[in-house]
Amino acid sequence: MSPIENARERELVEALEQQAATSEILSVVSSSPSDLQPVFDMIAESAVRLCHGQFCGVTRFDGEFLHLASHSGLTGAALKAYRRGYPRQPEGGSAVGRAILNGSVAHIPNIEADPGYGQEFMKVAQAVKFRSIVSAPMLRDGRPIGAITVSRSLAAPFPDKQIELLKTFADQAVIAIENTRLFQELEARNREVTEALEQQTATGEVLRVISSSPTDVQPVFDVIAESAVRLCHGRFCAVFRFDGELLHFISHHGLTAEGLEAYR
Repeated sequence: MSPIENARERELVEALEQQAATSEILSVVSSSPSDLQPVFDMIAESAVRLCHGQFCGVTRFDGEFLHLASHSGLTGAALKAYRRGYPRQPEGGSAVGRAILNGSVAHIPNIEADPGYGQEFMKVAQAVKFRSIVSAPMLRDGRPIGAITVSRSLAAPFPDKQIELLKTFADQAVIAIENTRLFQELEARNREVTEALEQQTATGEVLRVISSSPTDVQPVFDVIAESAVRLCHGRFCAVFRFDGELLHFISHHGLTAEGLEAYR
């Protein structure tokens, strides 16, 4: 096989691997609508492997601080050194800081030749043992909400194909974050609707007991106590009457025999 044919075959294999990775990530996104961690973990692992990196860090940005959400390729002292830098505010002295502040890919082929690379971050680089780094921001409506960063020990530029792949991973991370946000909003709305229906049902039941027991208030107090415990997620409920001078214990729900005796 000629060198040209070898090169084409390698390109084809890489393209297939990238397609498989992006497809797998989207599959995890769809299967984990309420949990971002599996998505971030897979992105970190795929970015290290397909970009031939030493490690990858997935970072979330809350508008003020950067938080390390996932990583791949780091263990022991190197991982501790990297984690010590979080949470922190984005700074121009690091690749991830530049990606967040500028909203664009930060590519540093050789951190030792970059005059703007901060000394604090240089110490981390020495502990982790990397010299080149690239960071792609996660952008939602043009606003940075995180970044995916890959580094390696070789001081050399990352190929354009790998940078484009990293940007694709960043886009997929944004999709996952947005899906989770929408899923949580839907769950919250469903809980609100369910609670409202339960409350309406309970008040309707209390009114029904009132109408069916015009001469006996005890069933009314009993159903109120039971409904209050259930709808307020309580442990027990006690109902009292006040005659203008004294409180009278007239109903309860959820008390044990011992608790009832002590309460009375």
